Amino acid sequence: PLLLHLVDLLDYRDHVGELLTTLDACGIVMDITRNFDLSKAYLSVVSTYASLMILLSRVEDRKAVLGLYNAAHEMIHAHSDVAFPRLGNMILEYDNPLKKLSEEFGPHSQTLTTALLSLAAIYPRRNLSAEKWRSAQMLSLVSTRDSSSTPRTRTPSPAKMDHLRLRPLPPLTCQQDATELWKQALTSNWVISLFRDEVVYIHPHIQSFFESIKGYGKKVNEVKDYQNAALQNASVLHRERRKFLRSALREIPGLLGPKALFIFMASASRGTRQTKYRFQEDLIDRYLPELLFLMEECRALVRKYGQVIQRYYVQYLSGYDAVALNKSMQSLTHISEEDSIILSSICQTISDLTVEQVRTQTTSSTFGGSDSTGHGYRATLRPLGLNTITFHTRLVDGLEDMLTETSDLGLFCFYCKLFEDHFQMCLEFPAQNRFIIAFPLICGHFSRVTNDFCPEERTNLRERSLSLVNTFLDEMAKEAKNIISTICEEQCNLSDKLLPKHCAALIAQVVNKKKRDKSRKIMFDKELPGSESYRKTREDLTTMDKLHMALTELCYSINYTPTINVWEYTFAPREYLNQHLET
Repeated sequence: PLLLHLVDLLDYRDHVGELLTTLDACGIVMDITRNFDLSKAYLSVVSTYASLMILLSRVEDRKAVLGLYNAAHEMIHAHSDVAFPRLGNMILEYDNPLKKLSEEFGPHSQTLTTALLSLAAIYPRRNLSAEKWRSAQMLSLVSTRDSSSTPRTRTPSPAKMDHLRLRPLPPLTCQQDATELWKQALTSNWVISLFRDEVVYIHPHIQSFFESIKGYGKKVNEVKDYQNAALQNASVLHRERRKFLRSALREIPGLLGPKALFIFMASASRGTRQTKYRFQEDLIDRYLPELLFLMEECRALVRKYGQVIQRYYVQYLSGYDAVALNKSMQSLTHISEEDSIILSSICQTISDLTVEQVRTQTTSSTFGGSDSTGHGYRATLRPLGLNTITFHTRLVDGLEDMLTETSDLGLFCFYCKLFEDHFQMCLEFPAQNRFIIAFPLICGHFSRVTNDFCPEERTNLRERSLSLVNTFLDEMAKEAKNIISTICEEQCNLSDKLLPKHCAALIAQVVNKKKRDKSRKIMFDKELPGSESYRKTREDLTTMDKLHMALTELCYSINYTPTINVWEYTFAPREYLNQHLET
């Protein structure tokens, strides 16, 4: 299987090279602020290709497998495999992946550099600190009451940028104009996910690459400085962002409709995956369950009121976007007849859009490739608002895809130990018991992490998902049963204190007091039955108060949803509790 994967990777490499060459020849300008979908797809191809080649360099026995296969092939067929020379060459070339990538992307530097530099208007917004988010009153409704009903339209949507992680490939970003992007990419994190649980620690890779180039000692020192800054500040930066998002997400339910973009912006602003390092206190977030729960709540609200959002944006497309597009088209002077027909068709289509129409056909497919990229009028594309129109069409009939793109948490499937540790931490932390249902709900995301090119893994992922959700619900029910048992035991103890046998000590003290015999004074518990009900302030919690509060929070979580769907199975949290109570 490994050899077949290497052959597939070789074919993929050829196709990517052909695609990038074709795009260069077409003269398409990749500007993400003007043609978002095409530029994002282009950068995703580059990012995926770089990830695959780095993963290839990590396969330790790749040379041995290829050599053994070729030897066996020669013994059977009396000649080497046709693909053996190219496979061997590819494996040798990618011993140092960054060096080879810099050579391969060299001929495409003009198009790629333009695409990367266009991120300068967007990537910094993705790396603002929590203090700047607060000062800008980001995701806030009350900050601008007068415009609370005005649709939020920022082009392109920062929410869509979630999967466009700026991979700091030094050969591509060393130009002077990209210095700030280069710095932000290296100081905001020290680890990047390549694929699922495969990660790369970016600074050592880049340092080793620069060290292989004569005269780049200054760059090596620069990367070391960025690494120190990332190790000192990145974990704190992401911790404070999570704190801000926990408070901001509580307002999200009121944003459906005009402020729908805020939902996807907030969902896509997740904190960095936790990584074991020396700054463990910043990486362990005991309040993470609340953030996960609020994200699940937003997802549920979007699904519940999907028709409301759909109707709103159908009316917005026909009543505003179509009018604005038609007016913008009048100012276009240098435009080909073909492009004019395309834009007129888009304008007419969204003008005639109705709710009944979108429920019977796909609307966003009409606009998926509508971004124009001709040289004659690139500067006029932004006022046309095609990115915004495309985003609105996705809100009409692509809500589920938007939710998956911005807030899917299926990656936890490949970090089961970390996921279980967070669940156990939440179970032992009463202040977060209310949000513990988020963990079983997230198990429903795991069915979306499968890959059509690897069907054999579906069974394993399915069993893992079912095992986790069953364990979580069982532990929640068991904890609730234990709390109920403890409350019953405590109630029995309180009732026992009222029995006549406990009056003997008090009677003896009264008798001794009458005899004034101090030497025979009998000591007894001064706390009389019922004293637990008296307190100076309500903040003084008794054991019973804490138990009842823990039970209330846990029952809220168990009753949050009647059913949880994971793959083709349906789980009922209440049934788990009923079973434990009956036994």
